Order: sequence, then C-alpha cells, then structure tokens
Amino acid sequence: MIVKVCGRDIEAREIAAFTELRAQEEDVLMEITVSYFGQLRHIAGVETEDRLGGDGVPLIDALKELAELYEEQFARILFDEDGALRPSVMVLVNDAPVNREALPNLNAGDRVALLPAIAGG
Repeated sequence: MIVKVCGRDIEAREIAAFTELRAQEEDVLMEITVSYFGQLRHIAGVETEDRLGGDGVPLIDALKELAELYEEQFARILFDEDGALRPSVMVLVNDAPVNREALPNLNAGDRVALLPAIAGG
C-alpha cells in the first residue's frame, strides 16, 4: 500500500518501521530534573530544568554533559583538575546524598540536586 505524505509516495511498511523506531527511541530516552544551587544556579541561569538522556546513564556522565553545556566555570566548580567530582559539591539523587565511591545510574523521573560549597561571610 502506498500513502501520500507531504506530497511524497511512501509505502505503508516504511511508515510502520519509522513508527516502531520512534517508539523505541522514546523508550530509551528518559527525563530527569536537575536543580542548581549557589554559583551553579547563577551560571546555569535557571533554578531547575528537565534534561533528556538515555535510561540508566551514569550520574558522572550526566554531570560531565552539564559541564560541557555550561562550560568552564561550571566545570571548575564540579570537577577537579583530574576530572574527579569535587568533595565540596554535594550531589543528591532523589533527595539522598550519593555515595561517591559508587555513583549511581540515573533512571526516568530521577531528581538531581547540585549544591556547591558556599563561601564568604
């Protein structure tokens, strides 16, 4: 069977294959909510944002992606010179502090909060 889409003839099986592929992509993508505090909020320019990523993505990979998105100053706050997460940054996933020895993978609906140390007086 041929179907006309936007002026093009497309076979129904191609539409079915595309629809199946799109459904698989949506199953793989997940949404997490990231909340920023202190200097990170200022750099990001938002208090909270929803981010898409692959289901089961390691937390460290998600943080590195944010560091790339928000560039050098953001990255310097999160990571030391060796690329390790700074101990001065508290990271919460679903309101619980993460174990820095075994950073978790993120799942759909997770909430990540990034709280850098506050300095000053």
